[in-house]
Amino acid sequence: MEMKKGPSAQWAISEHPRVAQWIGAVGTVATETVSQRVVENLDKALEPLGSTRKMRPTFDVVDLCPDPLVFAVNSGLPRLRVLDKQIDGGSFFHTAQRLTEGEITLVPRISEIWERRTSDGRWMIKTVYETTVYTARGYLVGSARGISLDISNGTEA
Repeated sequence: MEMKKGPSAQWAISEHPRVAQWIGAVGTVATETVSQRVVENLDKALEPLGSTRKMRPTFDVVDLCPDPLVFAVNSGLPRLRVLDKQIDGGSFFHTAQRLTEGEITLVPRISEIWERRTSDGRWMIKTVYETTVYTARGYLVGSARGISLDISNGTEA
Protein backbone atom coordinates (compact mmCIF):
# COMPACT_ATOMS: atom_id res chain seq x y z
CA MET A 1 0.00 0.00 0.00
CA GLU A 2 1.29 3.45 -0.90
CA MET A 3 1.07 5.67 2.18
CA LYS A 4 1.48 9.44 2.05
CA LYS A 5 4.92 10.84 2.89
CA GLY A 6 5.59 13.41 5.60
CA PRO A 7 3.83 14.29 8.87
CA SER A 8 0.13 15.07 9.01
CA ALA A 9 -1.75 16.72 11.86
CA GLN A 10 -4.96 15.61 10.18
CA TRP A 11 -6.42 12.15 10.52
CA ALA A 12 -7.56 10.54 7.26
CA ILE A 13 -9.85 7.56 6.77
CA SER A 14 -7.57 4.54 6.80
CA GLU A 15 -6.87 2.72 3.57
CA HIS A 16 -4.50 0.24 5.20
CA PRO A 17 -5.39 -3.15 3.62
CA ARG A 18 -5.43 -4.98 6.97
CA VAL A 19 -7.87 -2.62 8.68
CA ALA A 20 -10.03 -0.78 6.13
CA GLN A 21 -12.16 -3.90 5.58
CA TRP A 22 -13.32 -3.75 9.23
CA ILE A 23 -14.97 -0.30 9.06
CA GLY A 24 -18.66 -0.85 9.84
CA ALA A 25 -18.22 -4.43 11.12
CA VAL A 26 -20.83 -5.35 13.75
CA GLY A 27 -20.20 -7.69 16.68
CA THR A 28 -22.72 -9.94 18.39
CA VAL A 29 -25.75 -7.88 19.38
CA ALA A 30 -26.66 -8.27 23.06
CA THR A 31 -30.05 -7.94 24.71
CA GLU A 32 -30.24 -7.13 28.41
CA THR A 33 -33.11 -6.59 30.81
CA VAL A 34 -32.93 -3.66 33.17
CA SER A 35 -35.12 -4.55 36.13
CA GLN A 36 -36.29 -2.38 39.00
CA ARG A 37 -34.12 -4.58 41.20
CA VAL A 38 -31.00 -3.67 39.20
CA VAL A 39 -31.81 0.03 39.50
CA GLU A 40 -32.45 -0.34 43.25
CA ASN A 41 -29.19 -2.29 43.76
CA LEU A 42 -27.26 0.43 41.97
CA ASP A 43 -28.96 3.02 44.16
CA LYS A 44 -27.97 1.10 47.31
CA ALA A 45 -24.40 0.59 46.13
CA LEU A 46 -23.95 4.29 45.50
CA GLU A 47 -25.62 5.39 48.73
CA PRO A 48 -22.91 6.41 51.19
CA LEU A 49 -23.73 6.17 54.88
CA GLY A 50 -25.40 9.32 56.13
CA SER A 51 -25.96 10.73 52.65
CA THR A 52 -28.24 13.71 52.26
CA ARG A 53 -28.56 13.25 48.51
CA LYS A 54 -31.95 14.38 47.19
CA MET A 55 -31.87 12.59 43.83
CA ARG A 56 -31.46 8.96 42.87
CA PRO A 57 -28.35 8.15 40.85
CA THR A 58 -28.76 7.80 37.13
CA PHE A 59 -28.29 4.40 35.54
CA ASP A 60 -27.03 4.85 32.02
CA VAL A 61 -24.73 3.64 29.25
CA VAL A 62 -21.54 3.73 31.33
CA ASP A 63 -23.13 1.29 33.81
CA LEU A 64 -23.87 -1.19 31.01
CA CYS A 65 -20.68 -0.75 29.04
CA PRO A 66 -17.93 0.68 31.28
CA ASP A 67 -15.15 -0.28 28.84
CA PRO A 68 -16.41 -0.06 25.24
CA LEU A 69 -13.22 -1.55 23.76
CA VAL A 70 -13.41 -4.66 25.95
CA PHE A 71 -17.17 -4.96 25.33
CA ALA A 72 -16.65 -4.81 21.55
CA VAL A 73 -13.83 -7.37 21.55
CA ASN A 74 -15.90 -9.69 23.78
CA SER A 75 -18.72 -9.38 21.22
CA GLY A 76 -16.49 -10.96 18.59
CA LEU A 77 -14.96 -7.89 16.96
CA PRO A 78 -11.19 -8.07 16.45
CA ARG A 79 -8.72 -5.91 18.37
CA LEU A 80 -6.86 -4.72 15.31
CA ARG A 81 -3.12 -5.11 15.88
CA VAL A 82 -1.42 -3.94 12.71
CA LEU A 83 1.54 -1.83 13.83
CA ASP A 84 4.21 -2.35 16.50
CA LYS A 85 2.34 -1.39 19.65
CA GLN A 86 -1.23 -0.76 20.76
CA ILE A 87 -2.46 1.53 23.50
CA ASP A 88 -5.89 2.32 24.89
CA GLY A 89 -6.97 5.74 23.64
CA GLY A 90 -9.71 6.26 26.22
CA SER A 91 -13.49 5.99 26.36
CA PHE A 92 -16.27 8.47 25.71
CA PHE A 93 -19.93 8.20 26.64
CA HIS A 94 -23.07 9.88 25.33
CA THR A 95 -26.39 9.55 27.14
CA ALA A 96 -29.50 10.46 25.17
CA GLN A 97 -31.93 9.38 27.90
CA ARG A 98 -31.91 7.72 31.30
CA LEU A 99 -32.31 3.99 31.47
CA THR A 100 -35.53 2.71 32.94
CA GLU A 101 -36.93 -0.75 33.46
CA GLY A 102 -37.23 -2.90 30.38
CA GLU A 103 -35.30 -4.59 27.63
CA ILE A 104 -32.39 -2.88 25.93
CA THR A 105 -30.24 -3.80 22.95
CA LEU A 106 -26.50 -3.15 22.71
CA VAL A 107 -25.02 -3.02 19.20
CA PRO A 108 -21.18 -3.06 19.10
CA ARG A 109 -19.35 -2.10 15.91
CA ILE A 110 -16.15 -0.67 14.52
CA SER A 111 -17.41 2.75 13.53
CA GLU A 112 -14.25 4.47 12.32
CA ILE A 113 -10.63 3.76 11.45
CA TRP A 114 -8.28 6.70 10.90
CA GLU A 115 -4.58 7.02 10.15
CA ARG A 116 -1.94 9.71 10.21
CA ARG A 117 1.80 10.18 10.33
CA THR A 118 3.38 11.72 13.45
CA SER A 119 5.87 14.60 13.34
CA ASP A 120 8.74 12.10 13.68
CA GLY A 121 7.46 10.00 10.77
CA ARG A 122 5.80 7.11 12.62
CA TRP A 123 2.38 5.82 11.58
CA MET A 124 -0.65 5.86 13.85
CA ILE A 125 -3.94 4.08 13.25
CA LYS A 126 -6.93 5.01 15.43
CA THR A 127 -9.77 2.47 15.63
CA VAL A 128 -13.06 3.57 17.19
CA TYR A 129 -15.18 0.81 18.74
CA GLU A 130 -18.72 2.04 19.39
CA THR A 131 -21.58 0.36 21.25
CA THR A 132 -24.98 1.93 20.70
CA VAL A 133 -27.77 1.20 23.19
CA TYR A 134 -31.47 1.17 22.24
CA THR A 135 -34.72 0.61 24.13
CA ALA A 136 -37.07 -2.22 23.14
CA ARG A 137 -39.00 0.35 21.09
CA GLY A 138 -35.87 1.38 19.20
CA TYR A 139 -35.23 4.69 20.95
CA LEU A 140 -31.62 5.69 21.43
CA VAL A 141 -30.44 5.44 25.04
CA GLY A 142 -26.86 6.44 24.25
CA SER A 143 -23.50 5.21 23.06
CA ALA A 144 -20.09 4.26 24.39
CA ARG A 145 -16.95 4.75 22.29
CA GLY A 146 -13.60 3.14 23.00
CA ILE A 147 -10.46 4.02 21.08
CA SER A 148 -7.50 1.79 20.26
CA LEU A 149 -4.31 3.38 18.93
CA ASP A 150 -1.79 1.43 16.85
CA ILE A 151 1.64 3.04 16.61
CA SER A 152 4.64 2.04 14.49
CA ASN A 153 8.18 2.13 15.83
CA GLY A 154 9.56 3.30 12.50
CA THR A 155 8.44 5.08 9.36
CA GLU A 156 7.09 2.01 7.54
CA ALA A 157 3.52 0.80 8.08
